[in-house]
Amino acid sequence: MNNCHKAVCAVPFDVWHRRLGHISNGKLSLVHDLSIVSNKMRHFVCDICPQAKKHRLPFPVSSIFTTKAFELIHVDTWGPYHTKTYSGHRYFLAIVDDFTRATWTHLMVTKDEAISILKSFVTMTKTQVNAHIKIIRSDNALEFSKSGEALNFFNEHGMIHQTSCVQTP
Repeated sequence: MNNCHKAVCAVPFDVWHRRLGHISNGKLSLVHDLSIVSNKMRHFVCDICPQAKKHRLPFPVSSIFTTKAFELIHVDTWGPYHTKTYSGHRYFLAIVDDFTRATWTHLMVTKDEAISILKSFVTMTKTQVNAHIKIIRSDNALEFSKSGEALNFFNEHGMIHQTSCVQTP
């Protein structure tokens, strides 16, 4: 009589394979209580395992080469998130420096706050690191691309506003 519990042996091999994180057949055969199913392993084919082992193609080399911090920043608003923070925030503004990849995330109650946060950020870069933002890149969000206040602010400070292609990160 084998030492396999009836409850363990009653579970099919493919279920054990998934439960143990798509473990290889060789490793699974080392599990003592599952040795009874070793003859079923030879004919088992997992649909997920080959897909999980595929490698993605590398991203193309970027054609944008900034030479110092704050030459180009990327801004993006996100929301509304389905759950509010304790202080009522449901939107986020992310600001990413292209050169350093440093990221600032700001919480917002409404998307209208994005312009004032961006203005404060531009002032902060001037006073704290003595840097002038040359280019601001955003998606086609209305709070930056169609806002008269935002476009006037960019023009007054000599910043170029660029928008990314639709449906691209």
